[in-house]
This record gives sequence, C-alpha cells and structure tokens, in this order.
Amino acid sequence: MILEKFGFKFGIFGLAEKEWVDTVHSYYHDKLEYVDFVEYGELMVNTLREDHGCDFIIALTHMMGYNDTKLANSVEGIDLILGGHDHTIRSEQIKNIPVIKSGTNFKQFSVISARKSK
Repeated sequence: MILEKFGFKFGIFGLAEKEWVDTVHSYYHDKLEYVDFVEYGELMVNTLREDHGCDFIIALTHMMGYNDTKLANSVEGIDLILGGHDHTIRSEQIKNIPVIKSGTNFKQFSVISARKSK
C-alpha cells in the first residue's frame, strides 16, 4: 500500500512468519505459498523505494519478537516495524529501526510520532 500524507509517500507492507502461516494453511490449502520474510522484505523495500519513490517504509508484521529482530537486523531500508502476534509490549531501536509491539486485544495502544526530512 502506498499512502501520501504530509508531503511524504509512505510504503506499507505486511509480513508473517512461516510458523503462523502453517497454522492457517489448512483454511487456504492451495492459495498460500510462503516466501521467506527477509527475502520478501528486501523485495518490498526495493520496490517501494525505487519503483514508487516512497520516502518512509513501514513493515506490518505478524511474527514473534525474535523474527521482528531478525527482520530489523537483516533488511536495510525499513523505517518502522509495527508488530503483532506474541501479545507483548515492546518499544526499542534495532539498527536505527524502531520496533513497536502494542500488547493484545486492544488493551494497550502505542502512540508514534515520526520525523524524517526529505
């Protein structure tokens, strides 16, 4: 998804880990094909930046925290990781990438302010 706001282009894409995809595979037996999230993250960052000129790249993840960490350590060019799945509250910087998880079932929320110069 590409969203234009405040004079910036935001590229937003989603990722899920194989372990989670395996749990829903029975519902979509022949419609799901898993691609490694690091490999796909690199593809999406390149596509959104180079082909679409996005200024800010956001990864929405449904993965355990250790996989969000792996994503942040492995993929250059992501500006923000917003994660879910493991029902934890987390706010940290990994290689200059904010990694945010906001708890579970709308009991907790995160407010995020971001600045990036053009």
